[in-house]
Amino acid sequence: MTIESLVPHPEFSSNEPKATLTIDPHRQAAEQLQVAFFKDMLMHGGFADAFATGSNTLDSFTSLVVEGVAEEIAAKDRSLAEHFYSQLRGPENGTED
Repeated sequence: MTIESLVPHPEFSSNEPKATLTIDPHRQAAEQLQVAFFKDMLMHGGFADAFATGSNTLDSFTSLVVEGVAEEIAAKDRSLAEHFYSQLRGPENGTED
């Protein structure tokens, strides 16, 4: 290994600021709302009761399991999140609902 291999090449090093990823707060809120909706549906539909053991230690993880399943369901179909997103953006941003 030579010292030249340790020195960064000018074309690869830059003092330019790194590009920042901007996240639309409305989209993020819509996706969180969709997961919360599915989580509530699962909780009230008895899905959480299927994991109930009677042990406080194990039952404390039930909400984590339910949230994981809700996130998986939400990842499969984003149409509900898209509906929430259009509602959150409102009529001033192109929706007429």
